[in-house]
Amino acid sequence: LSRDEDSLVVVTESGALTRWSLRKGHELLAESSLDIGASALPDSRLDCDRVAFTPDRDCIVVAPRDQCLIFNIDSASLSDCTRRHKDLISVIDVAADRMLSASEDGTVRVAQYRKV
Repeated sequence: LSRDEDSLVVVTESGALTRWSLRKGHELLAESSLDIGASALPDSRLDCDRVAFTPDRDCIVVAPRDQCLIFNIDSASLSDCTRRHKDLISVIDVAADRMLSASEDGTVRVAQYRKV
């Protein structure tokens, strides 16, 4: 749900990101051109543990496979992409100005979240 509760952000299992109006006839407001989860790998689908809002709710972090992607919610555009691990990310979270990710490679990474 957006900060002003005016729109809903949806991330599908395949990684497509869409933003829908909750007030204007439920129209599609923005859609990502990326299908970030599409892959022949069995674990390429996104689980709810691999999606997190930034604290200001302006962006959403999605973690398919071994990278973290930050999308601007208003435009559904990719604003940042980082490869963080050598194996599948199992969980991500964003708090204050820090982004945490844990991976099946046995590592936990903490990085400063930067608004782009």
